[in-house]
Amino acid sequence: GAIAETGAWGADGGFPYLSKAFENGFGLHTEGEPHGRLQLDTVLSNLARFVQGAVSGKPRIIAGMIIVGDPDSGKSWFTQWMKLLAGGEAADPWAYFQSGCDSWNDDLAKAGIWITKDPLVQTEQQRNLVTSAIKQALSDASFRVKTRWVTTGEVERYQPWIATMNSDAKSRSCIPNSDIADKVNIFRFYPALESSDFQWLKDNPEVLMSELAHFRRFLLDWRTPGYLEGSSRYGVKTFTHPEFSGETLYSAELSEAGDLIVELSKYVPNVMWTGTAQEFLNELGTFVKVYGWDNVKCQRPSALDPLSPV
Repeated sequence: GAIAETGAWGADGGFPYLSKAFENGFGLHTEGEPHGRLQLDTVLSNLARFVQGAVSGKPRIIAGMIIVGDPDSGKSWFTQWMKLLAGGEAADPWAYFQSGCDSWNDDLAKAGIWITKDPLVQTEQQRNLVTSAIKQALSDASFRVKTRWVTTGEVERYQPWIATMNSDAKSRSCIPNSDIADKVNIFRFYPALESSDFQWLKDNPEVLMSELAHFRRFLLDWRTPGYLEGSSRYGVKTFTHPEFSGETLYSAELSEAGDLIVELSKYVPNVMWTGTAQEFLNELGTFVKVYGWDNVKCQRPSALDPLSPV
């Protein structure tokens, strides 16, 4: 149908499936999820900032988005929407990040959005390198374009970066450390649509395109809620879902190890350690990475050798 002059949310605005997927995916109606409204408002505020800047001819950067959810919850479908919203051309910067922002990247300059699906790191050293590279890429107003044979110059960067990953421990090990918490959002994603809805929309792609036009109209009218207004650089406060605060805490530099010890003492009191300080840090990091803070809070595992209560 015709696009309204002002944007309304959901079916009233002409995008019933897309609004439903956003509400479900970011947990607005999920039982036991108290951060659904905050997640949804943060996502919409960032997307609105991106769309409004592009339409006005004065593009503005937004913070990165990492979306973590179970397999088949609709994460890839969400990035498909975002790719179309940004103009239809996407590139994956993960190899560029793994190189420390020192590899061929002309595809990144041409793309309207950067999308990474299911990234992997093998070691903590790689994780720290990627974190540093993401920090650099999202902080700099421009980046130097390198092709196979020549460096062509610098271009301004306005491409949003969205990464999706599964919720298992191996996948979550790619979550960057707390050094860039002010530059990246980390969202918990839930099943976005019923499988029958997904299949129907796959069979009727014109519906998706129609809804995207109405959704874009809605974003043009969206105003960031006052409680989310952030720095002038990104415009919106970043958000890390508490479920993943353990990952960012675990991956902090050794100078922040004291924070880990303090946190652990809240949930596993009266712990005695025999060994060197470095061995303790290694065990502590493994412990948090394997069990996660949420599991420790709810139920301390019975076998925590050598982190055993005395």
